[in-house]
Amino acid sequence: MAEVTKREMIDGVCKVCDFYKENDEQLECGAFKIIKILVEEGKLRMEDIYFARERLGSQR
Repeated sequence: MAEVTKREMIDGVCKVCDFYKENDEQLECGAFKIIKILVEEGKLRMEDIYFARERLGSQR
């Protein structure tokens, strides 16, 4: 499994959140922490996150 950086996680997960604030990137919400663990354990891929983001974009 490839290492995923915090920047990749923020870009993939946080930036679609209504509560995301660029100046608060050091804060990690519960969803971020859960998704990070799933990615680290190989149960979720960044490709899955990008796919979900695309689906969210079509619903907004």
